[in-house]
Amino acid sequence: MSDPNQKQSPLCLLVQQLQQELQNQHVEIQSLWSNLDALHIVVQILIQIVVQIVVQTVFQTVIQCYDPTQRAVLLHMSNQWERTKTDKRAVPHPH
Repeated sequence: MSDPNQKQSPLCLLVQQLQQELQNQHVEIQSLWSNLDALHIVVQILIQIVVQIVVQTVFQTVIQCYDPTQRAVLLHMSNQWERTKTDKRAVPHPH
C-alpha cells in the first residue's frame, strides 16, 4: 500500500474524480428513469380517461341521433318551434 501522506499522481486523482462523477451520473440517470416510468404510467392513465370520455360522448350523441324515439321527439319539438315562428295561428292567443 502506498503511504497516505504521499501525494497521488494527478492521473490517479483524475481517474478517481471521473469514477465518482460516473457514479453520480448513474444515480441521477436511475432516478430519472424511475421518474419517467411514473410519468409514463400517469400519462397512460390520463390518455385512457380522455379516450373513454370522448368515446362515451360520441357514443351517446350517436345513440341519441339514431334512437327512433329520441329522434322523433327532437323532430317534433323542432317542427313545433318552426311552426310557432312562421305561423302565428298555430298557437291560440288568449283573448
